[in-house]
Amino acid sequence: MWLNRLLVEHQWLHEQNIKWISGFRSRKQQRLKHLSSENFVFVFVLIFFPNKNFGKGEV
Repeated sequence: MWLNRLLVEHQWLHEQNIKWISGFRSRKQQRLKHLSSENFVFVFVLIFFPNKNFGKGEV
């Protein structure tokens, strides 16, 4: 179930990213267009689904 929600969240994030990028014309912002959707999934998972041991003092 959480995977389905993750896909929905990612789709929203991807759409927001496209809207945000389309509002800019600078070369620096244009480069962001080439970021793959996999990178957004990776960052999303890192932020919202941290390792279960994260923050428990285990290394």
